Amino acid sequence: MINTQTSPELKGCVVLSVQGVGKSYDSFQALQDLSLELHAGEITAVIGPNGAGKSTLFKIIGGELTPDQGLLVWPSHFKRARIGRTYQLAEIFRHLSVLDHLHLALQAASSGTWSLFSSFSSEVHTQALEMLVEFDLKHLSHQRASELSYGDVRKLEFALACAANPLVLLMDEPSSGMIEPERLALMHSVRAWCERTQCAVLFTEHSPELVFEFAHKVLVMSAGRLIAQGSPQEVQNDPQVQSVYLKTKVGV
Repeated sequence: MINTQTSPELKGCVVLSVQGVGKSYDSFQALQDLSLELHAGEITAVIGPNGAGKSTLFKIIGGELTPDQGLLVWPSHFKRARIGRTYQLAEIFRHLSVLDHLHLALQAASSGTWSLFSSFSSEVHTQALEMLVEFDLKHLSHQRASELSYGDVRKLEFALACAANPLVLLMDEPSSGMIEPERLALMHSVRAWCERTQCAVLFTEHSPELVFEFAHKVLVMSAGRLIAQGSPQEVQNDPQVQSVYLKTKVGV
């Protein structure tokens, strides 16, 4: 079986604390004194207008950018390789099969490196076959990524992000470009994975329906600051959120 076990002591605990983080691009302040917490087994959505700082926040958590101020506090045993990431535009190798994508992701997760020209161990192959079933990709195992529907590409990208059994999973507009049934199916899969592995999920999404149906907690950003956070119901009823964001999205 795929190793998706999480230490019992992590369940419900803080797996990331962002403390007073700031980031500037020349004279533009992208993030200002931003603080938040991610908890094991919890799906957190971050929403806000374009330019609110969501992408910068993701890049800092993912290690692509270094904050100018503030701290990111992880569990003492944390390894950065245990961050999973999906992007607004799916990133795949178009000429590789679904199965070989999983081979590469699992190889990288186990050894820290990967190669298109090396053979895969029997253990990696076995785990890849299990993931095909886990993520409903078995019927597509030998298809090249270029032959997949966009919804199946998104499903593959989600599987690849989970190959390392991440402690934190960052998802940038995971349903972008998908039709409604595919969007719902993907988010149900994310919820099931989060519950089973106690992974902490942070996602951005322009669909308020998906945010308020699937998030346990919602963070609202504007001009690089966190202006509200709470349950979906609390955020929907927040007057400042309604003024800055929701009135243009859901008519509240």
